[in-house]
Amino acid sequence: MRALRTIISLALLVTSAESATAYCDSCPTVEQQFKTSALVFVGTVTSAREVAVRSEAITGGTFYSVEVVEVLKGRPFHKLQLYSENSSGRFPMDVGVQYVIFADYGEFEGIHGQQLGVNPCGNSVPLPKGNKTLATVRRLTKA
Repeated sequence: MRALRTIISLALLVTSAESATAYCDSCPTVEQQFKTSALVFVGTVTSAREVAVRSEAITGGTFYSVEVVEVLKGRPFHKLQLYSENSSGRFPMDVGVQYVIFADYGEFEGIHGQQLGVNPCGNSVPLPKGNKTLATVRRLTKA
């Protein structure tokens, strides 16, 4: 019985690792994602609110309140909400940290209506780690 539990646990671990890898089979370049994103901006996460949803596939997600510091594409509000579901597509963010964010509108399981979210396979990144990404996007805004 113990061996069976170990085998099942290992199978679940391998399956979840494979699905997370499969989720991000192709990552766009900064240039590609800039063209296709609804909004691109630098923002600071001011709060995070966990939400539970009724779904077989996911256990909920997080709404992040973000204050826009610099607009790079689109016309975002000065303060906005970004949603990240608890799935292999999660893009976790930390309160007080500034990010370069590539955002799109989408529908998320268990959440009513379209929400603004971040592509976890893309180029959104915390600063200063993302300084190179930010420099590329600033160059693209001038092109």
